[in-house]
Amino acid sequence: MENKSLESFDYHDSLIKDTVLNSLNRTDFEGVSGRVTFTSTGDRIAKTQIEQMQNGTYYTVGYYDYTTGELDWLETDQWPGGSYPADRTIIKDKFRVLSRYILYAMLPLSYLGIIFSIASLVFNICTAKYSIIYNSLPSLNSSMAVGCTLCLACVTLFGMDGEWVNPVSYSAICLARTWTLTIGFTLSYGAMFVKVLYSWRICRATKLSQSVPSKTISQLIIPVTEPYYILLSLLVIDIAILSAWQSLDPLKRSIKTFDAQLPTDPADGDIKYRPLLEHCSCDHMTKWIAVIYSYKGLLLLAGLFLAYETRNVKIRFINDLKFVAMAIYNILVLCVVSVPVTLIIPYQHNALYGFISVAIILSCYLSLSLIFIPKMIPIIRRRIDLDQHETQQVLIHQENEKRLDELKERNDTLKQQIAQKEKEIRELHLVLQKKFSSQISNDDRQTSDSAFSEEHTDRAQESPECRMADTELL
Repeated sequence: MENKSLESFDYHDSLIKDTVLNSLNRTDFEGVSGRVTFTSTGDRIAKTQIEQMQNGTYYTVGYYDYTTGELDWLETDQWPGGSYPADRTIIKDKFRVLSRYILYAMLPLSYLGIIFSIASLVFNICTAKYSIIYNSLPSLNSSMAVGCTLCLACVTLFGMDGEWVNPVSYSAICLARTWTLTIGFTLSYGAMFVKVLYSWRICRATKLSQSVPSKTISQLIIPVTEPYYILLSLLVIDIAILSAWQSLDPLKRSIKTFDAQLPTDPADGDIKYRPLLEHCSCDHMTKWIAVIYSYKGLLLLAGLFLAYETRNVKIRFINDLKFVAMAIYNILVLCVVSVPVTLIIPYQHNALYGFISVAIILSCYLSLSLIFIPKMIPIIRRRIDLDQHETQQVLIHQENEKRLDELKERNDTLKQQIAQKEKEIRELHLVLQKKFSSQISNDDRQTSDSAFSEEHTDRAQESPECRMADTELL
């Protein structure tokens, strides 16, 4: 720069350009309009005057100092509505909750089903002495009623979202849903499955016994306790799977985040709501669901096969096979329809809850109705007949008691008359005895006198030879 002057300045000369820019960057002094300094691009750095148009006129509302970052606000600004406008779109999180209309429609139905289940259980226990109950494996009927109660309780558990449960307790709700629904399904459907399996084994043993020698027939006898052991085994399998799931990969509260949506209220023009959905999840959710569904699916298919095989079977001590088969068909259809739908719409909470609740309520109502109502009707009718018969017996008993009282009074009267007659008879007996005794004494005296005279006459009439013989003997 020592050998160059301004006259030699050229726009293509980078050396002069860099020298001028460096000089501008170092410029810093206090001038008449304020502090004078420049940016790296050559713009002067000074206070920025902020103006606002009010009623068609610009008014200064503040100053901003770029060098110090200070804002001098004059508080003369005016805004519609009295609030400052947003400088960006505000994103607010909003949890999706279950529709109250769906929840309030499903809960009463589930509660009525629970009452029906408990009433069926009490009926099954109290009427176990009747043959129609005794010959239908009443313990399995009780198991089915308990299982339906647990399944219907899940309608309430699935309806408990973040509006009813705090985040800390949500994981416990996830655990309760899984255990209650799984155990309830096994107790209810498992009881019916065990009935058709036991019937199928009896039929198979009967057919084999026709072609097996008589010495091996005893090997084909099926124990009466076998159905209960099978049901217990199904429960053990459920408990093992659920325990492994809980210990290795427990369910916990998870949040699904959706894209922000525009507000429906025009007043929230600068706000977008980001939907959040609470749900139960774990690290390997798909694998555990596949294990549970595979196991239950095999039970459903096996139950369908056994129900079809025993459709024409009639066994005296399992008198409800026909209704059990119908219940299995209904449960299978409902599961086939509802399970794929729940897998397709896992994050549409209202539709998901509706499908699950309807499937549970319908299957429990149909199963309880098919198993217990055909047993209740004849027993109730018979009890009405018995009550009418008992009423008739009570009336007859009252009439008999009245007649008995009359007979007792008449009997007492007759007893008094008989006692009076017996007294008279005893007096007559005494009189007769006195007369008979006096007459007998006179007769005895006369008889003794006549006997003595006859003996004396006989001795006088004896022959001389007899008297001589007597003398010789002497």
